[in-house]
Amino acid sequence: IVPLPAQTIIAALLAVRFKAHLPTAVVLTFLSNPLTALPLLCLAWMLGALCLGLPLAWPEQSFGSSGAQWLDWIRHAGKPLLLGMPLLATLLSLSLFGLIHAGWRIAIVRQWRNRQSDRDRKNRREHPVARH
Repeated sequence: IVPLPAQTIIAALLAVRFKAHLPTAVVLTFLSNPLTALPLLCLAWMLGALCLGLPLAWPEQSFGSSGAQWLDWIRHAGKPLLLGMPLLATLLSLSLFGLIHAGWRIAIVRQWRNRQSDRDRKNRREHPVARH
């Protein structure tokens, strides 16, 4: 999780470079903000713990001033987090890509159908069928 202004600028530059939709890239950076950072980190940790076969309970540790205690906690909590972050990023990006692609497809098909029905109505008005 990159600090907010840098994240937005990086997304905008990458969108321009790869000719992606700039407004979407910038708006989607707000999904990971200070309010959503903790839930995303917890979800990533739980996903990593699940993949490593660890219990889904957050490792308890009483913190003191000793650096060794912090390193011990990081060693226990860090592995699931290091595995869970890229897994969560991959899963979320693929699922959101699929969702956006499906939504875009539905919108395009709806537009095609509306255009076709407009053309059909226009043709019926311009060329009425003679009835005998």
